[in-house]
Amino acid sequence: MISEDKVVDRPEYRTIWENKLQQLNHGERITFLCVFCLITSVAVIGNFLTIYVVITRKQRLMFKICLLSLAISDLIYASSCSINYISKLMFNTSALWYLGRHCCTIIPFLQTLSLLSGSMSLVSIALDRYMAIFNRKNFQWEPGMILCLSGVFIIWLLAAGISSPMFFSYETVNIIVVPEDNQENFYIAQLCTITNDDKEGTLYYYSLIFIFVFLPLFITFVSFNTIIACEIYKRRKAPGNFHERKRSKKNNEDSSSTAECDGKTSNDTNSTSIRNNASKDASIEINSQPHQQIFIVQAQQQNNDRCNERQKRQMRMFRVILVLVCVFILFRLPTWIFLLVKLNYFIEARVQWVLNYTFSAIGILNSTVNPFLYTFLSQTIRCTSYIREKCHKLCKLCRSKATTVQGNYANNAAIFAKNDDQNKCQYDNGGVYLGN
Repeated sequence: MISEDKVVDRPEYRTIWENKLQQLNHGERITFLCVFCLITSVAVIGNFLTIYVVITRKQRLMFKICLLSLAISDLIYASSCSINYISKLMFNTSALWYLGRHCCTIIPFLQTLSLLSGSMSLVSIALDRYMAIFNRKNFQWEPGMILCLSGVFIIWLLAAGISSPMFFSYETVNIIVVPEDNQENFYIAQLCTITNDDKEGTLYYYSLIFIFVFLPLFITFVSFNTIIACEIYKRRKAPGNFHERKRSKKNNEDSSSTAECDGKTSNDTNSTSIRNNASKDASIEINSQPHQQIFIVQAQQQNNDRCNERQKRQMRMFRVILVLVCVFILFRLPTWIFLLVKLNYFIEARVQWVLNYTFSAIGILNSTVNPFLYTFLSQTIRCTSYIREKCHKLCKLCRSKATTVQGNYANNAAIFAKNDDQNKCQYDNGGVYLGN
């Protein structure tokens, strides 16, 4: 707040009723405040753990540095958004600005910077996975330290250059807030808004970023992951089935042996006795070594188990890639669309603030989910599998209980119907008194 004795006589200050600045009721404000505190805490803890794990874990260098860049951008975005909105939601007048003039220009810059650098880092991770999967025999995808650091430096330099106009797009405006119930207790406050001379420029700026920066990144990310998902789906049965290979091999051996037998019968008549003796010797040898057949069956079973396990892993990775694409679409795209709609069309003030808080929470939620999808993926899969198994058992138990109750109800209904029929046969005299 600004002391009112310095500017109370300034006629250029706008006067606003206090209730116009109370865009959310008490329940909505507390709900959004709890949501922002929860998801911000998880995002900050998860991304700090990501930085620690990335530094200590042995991984591909390109993936490691890009993941570190993604964690830093998520930390910046979650911190800047939470500081902005939590400071607003702590007061009834949530439309006011409480962080000072410098934060009014720094926070929009940090939000745009983190969004662009995070999107570029995700595309770099998708590119690294694409090159690792489609690796050729004569080309080994192992970029060095200098190349990886240079790539990440270029990402952040581009993001900073594109985000630099945000330093000049927002400004603080001093206003006089007047309570309706006690107009003498007015006070001076601040709003952080787009500059009056640059509203159209801000609209063009965000439109250009969306069309020429975010959409190409979005299409590239979805394309890389779609190709990776299709390749993983094709490779799920790449080694082939052991039984099919043995069957085809046996058929080839049978056909070759038949051809040899036909050729030998045309040479001389003594070949028949030789083949009979050879077949007898082979049968004696097979019968004398039955443990070899058991070993072959066990090897077939082990190979089939390995093939099935590999297929399960491939399908699990296929589903993970689809989840990554869906998360990027659902958490990144709506924020940009709402920003462009807000700048192009008029939205009622209360609805605009509710949507603004909602889409900002979705953006922070993306920063919360990324560590679980890129750093702690194995733990996330095990946890979700455990929860799904428990839910399946619970649903199965509930269905069995419902079936038991329904069966008991049907049996009781049949018993009651039988008793009613007996009573009816005993006392049914057509409604006429027949006497003793």
